[in-house]
Amino acid sequence: MKIYTLPDSVVAKISAGEVIERPAYAVKELIENSIDARASTIDIQIEDAGLKQIIVQDNGEGMSEEDLKLSFLPHTTSKLDDEHDLIGIKTLGFRGEALASIAAISTLTIKTREKQNPAGYEITIRHGDIEHAGPVGTPPGTIVRVDTLFLSVPARKKFLKSAKTELRLITNVVTNFALSYPSLHFVLTHNGKTIFDLPGRENNLGRIKQLLGNSFFEELLPVALEDGFIQISGFIGRPQSALKNNARQFVFVNQRTVTDRMIQTAVKEAFGSLLPSSSTPIFILEITVPPEIVDVNVHPRKEQISFTNAQEIFAAVKQAVSESLQENNLTFKLAKFRTENSARLGETTSFSGELLKSAVLPWDRSEKIAIKPSERLMQIHQTYIFVPTLEGLGLIDQHAAHERILFEEFVTTFVKKKKDQQAYELNKPLTFDLSLSESQILEEFDQIFTELGFTIDHFQGSTFIIRTAPAVFKGRNLEKIIKDMLVDMAEGELPTIDLRTERMLAFLSCRAAVKAGDVLTERQMKDIIKRLEKTANNATCPHGRPTRIQISIAELDKLFKR
Repeated sequence: MKIYTLPDSVVAKISAGEVIERPAYAVKELIENSIDARASTIDIQIEDAGLKQIIVQDNGEGMSEEDLKLSFLPHTTSKLDDEHDLIGIKTLGFRGEALASIAAISTLTIKTREKQNPAGYEITIRHGDIEHAGPVGTPPGTIVRVDTLFLSVPARKKFLKSAKTELRLITNVVTNFALSYPSLHFVLTHNGKTIFDLPGRENNLGRIKQLLGNSFFEELLPVALEDGFIQISGFIGRPQSALKNNARQFVFVNQRTVTDRMIQTAVKEAFGSLLPSSSTPIFILEITVPPEIVDVNVHPRKEQISFTNAQEIFAAVKQAVSESLQENNLTFKLAKFRTENSARLGETTSFSGELLKSAVLPWDRSEKIAIKPSERLMQIHQTYIFVPTLEGLGLIDQHAAHERILFEEFVTTFVKKKKDQQAYELNKPLTFDLSLSESQILEEFDQIFTELGFTIDHFQGSTFIIRTAPAVFKGRNLEKIIKDMLVDMAEGELPTIDLRTERMLAFLSCRAAVKAGDVLTERQMKDIIKRLEKTANNATCPHGRPTRIQISIAELDKLFKR
């Protein structure tokens, strides 16, 4: 095997792949440079989701001609002098890779001017090579223009999502910066259309409402803690606002957006029994600690960090959240009255619950009679059904088995009604708020909602109107169903029946099924066994728990040492 030395151009493209995987990461790196340059206004202009053009303009310090000619070279940076500076990094950027990576896979043009200089300088680099350099008239600050990103590495485009998805990821990046730096003015436009224009503020309350939606804002409780060298501030959501994933969790460490499982776990533990294990709280937390105890040089994109005293950080976050939960009134807020969807999500007394249950429930579960003696069936502790088999014996979990039976029948009923295109018109159109990201997801997947029977129109700002909905959702919390569906769609989870609906039907079947402790007649036990055998996927309930366990004669013999 022969070893080759790779050309510099190939090395640059490989390095670029680690840092700039998609347009959103290029935007992130450029915004970090603007913030490090002490800009107060950052204008981000995007064309064709960043593939055609990205422009980031700031009013920061700018660069001299000499610095400009070095700025796009690999491992050149204004933020570090030597290895000692890696301990206690105070800037967002420091690796000296961003501009070099972007320059290697695009046409990069930089215009810059220091405030004290009458003229600025411009340089254009095409796929790593200087094409033009010279003086130029430009305002103080820096303008970076990225044209035809990934043109020299077309294989990278194969791994990108749709243009709408890539734009949404860019929006999420800018949203994080806007939340973490409320004093800065951020402008984001796409194809000439303004997505948002956020003037600088003293705090981020207004931004939270504008970017994440009024319904998110109304559920927030303040968090504040100062313990020695650790400062924690921000907000947590009331327990009732918890989600099934971490889509609404924002963590900023020294104003750097990070993903940190330890902090997420600390918040979840602070909620304790206030939340079911399957739910995750919403929060926006800003953690300020001395730079020397944070290692941000863990990943090329600087999204992951490690703490030198992780246990202290964990304890402080947990304490801050616990104190907020103790000090604030956690009484569930009654949602605004809505004639069409007053029922809680998952409540089986809704129109759809009654509609489906009436079609598939085999008996009245309120029936409570003494167990009749049987030669072949026995109910054990009013939870399990004992079934002698030809090979030995079987134990059936009555709740899990019935839950699976109902779930499969609910799915069949739902699909049939969906094919019939049964939708209903709301007596009064329902208005609801979406975050900026959610509204982009809705636009991205609008066709799916239309096919399901929803008619959703944009009203104004972040407000939308529901005019029609599928008949099986009549009486349900339409706003929550739609928002949960949007989360699933953002994660790319779109099975034949959308995941939100599948979860709703699983929840419905769980509530409708017999429970542990329900007394069953022999007829009911036989009915469960018979129907379970005819049910698809009958080895587990919809949540993955086994419905039955078989114990062979051979295994029984071993237990009795035969």
